[in-house]
Amino acid sequence: DTWACTLAKWLSFEHLMGYPLGKARKLLISSHLRPTAIGDWMKVGRQVKQMPNLTAVVDTFGKEWWNWWAHLQNGRLAEFPLPSCDAPSPTLKDVEDGVMKGGPNGIFLVLLSLAWWGLAA
Repeated sequence: DTWACTLAKWLSFEHLMGYPLGKARKLLISSHLRPTAIGDWMKVGRQVKQMPNLTAVVDTFGKEWWNWWAHLQNGRLAEFPLPSCDAPSPTLKDVEDGVMKGGPNGIFLVLLSLAWWGLAA
């Protein structure tokens, strides 16, 4: 299952990053071009039981998400379709600083928003 593979790679990433916590700037993924729904959810305290239903705005959210992802990647590795899950993982030198963010304010937000998008599609 692709999603399970993605989550396994994310757990490996968090392990390599040392499971960071906090709001230090070096841990914060950029909010520039971030989909509105993510910021709105964060503003109400990241309530697990109140995650956004994107069904009515799935197309808009998808466009916002891809723009944010391209920004985080500085345009690299942001092409569609994404590589298959069994493709070799990029090396650290291939990963942009914009996504080298562990913890609850880092790449977690990218993956969580992908889950929302997938549920709404």
